[in-house]
Amino acid sequence: MAATVYLNCTTTHAKTQHVTNVDVTLFESEGRASVVVRGSGYTAANVPAVFTSNEVTISVVSKSGSSTSVWKIDRTNLAFSHEFIILGVADVRRGSCTIPPPTERKF
Repeated sequence: MAATVYLNCTTTHAKTQHVTNVDVTLFESEGRASVVVRGSGYTAANVPAVFTSNEVTISVVSKSGSSTSVWKIDRTNLAFSHEFIILGVADVRRGSCTIPPPTERKF
């Protein structure tokens, strides 16, 4: 059984240079993931994820069906991308992830 993986990821918008920090939790044995966008508080909790030998893909469709977010993490080099598609128009941001050091937990 695969251990839960925690990642701290960052993307930068190519045109505006706006930086977005994203926390990703991967539950490979369950085929699920959680994504938290720190600046906005957007959360996609316990959503389906596709795990291949080289990549993890997390795709979330809005309740209205008008937008889709697709996050991809390269398992070999921790490259990270977020593609946001709204009404057929895509905006892609690229960056990378790090694996934070283990912390002592109280619970």
